[in-house]
Amino acid sequence: MPNKQSYLGEFEHFVLLSIASLKEQAYGVSKSMSRSWRFLMTKQRVYSALLVAFCVSVVAMLIIAINFLSVAESSVFQQAYWTNGHIHQLFFAPELWQSVGAGLLSHFSLVMLFHVDAIIYAVLSFSLVYALDKKYLFSSTTFALSALVIVLIPYIGGFVYFQVNEVALKQSGPVIALMWLSVLYLMPPLTYCLMNKRYHIDQPS
Repeated sequence: MPNKQSYLGEFEHFVLLSIASLKEQAYGVSKSMSRSWRFLMTKQRVYSALLVAFCVSVVAMLIIAINFLSVAESSVFQQAYWTNGHIHQLFFAPELWQSVGAGLLSHFSLVMLFHVDAIIYAVLSFSLVYALDKKYLFSSTTFALSALVIVLIPYIGGFVYFQVNEVALKQSGPVIALMWLSVLYLMPPLTYCLMNKRYHIDQPS
């Protein structure tokens, strides 16, 4: 029969094998987590870069358009889209983009970006989404959809207003300002919140 020393030797051998196996598994898990972390960080950087690029593009386009209106010739305002709600057609107008390289922003003033109604809407709508997010812990997708809704509401509302009312050219300015400046005010904070939310969701615990 095997003696006590033989049993102890077999047990010691079993323990050493178990420790070696655990070390190997731990190394494998650590390596896998390291690869996953690097992938998530790369994915997060790409996601953040795309969000920032989109936000900057939208804000820049709106600033260019608003500034363009302050120096545009009267012929520009003869287009039907100024009073029918299809104001997005301005961004396809050659005159707008031709003016960019002609010192357009030399006439820029921050006063052009001030609109009380747009500020009120932006503050209230952002506060609502922020409060709901804190209460219900939105996923990044839900937050993005909520952000999209509050960004589009002023444009859709303005479009409907133009469709159901005969709006004179001089009266269209405040409506267009609300449609554009609400978006301009909302884009930066919403982009930041979405980037921050995505980072915390993707970050391993």
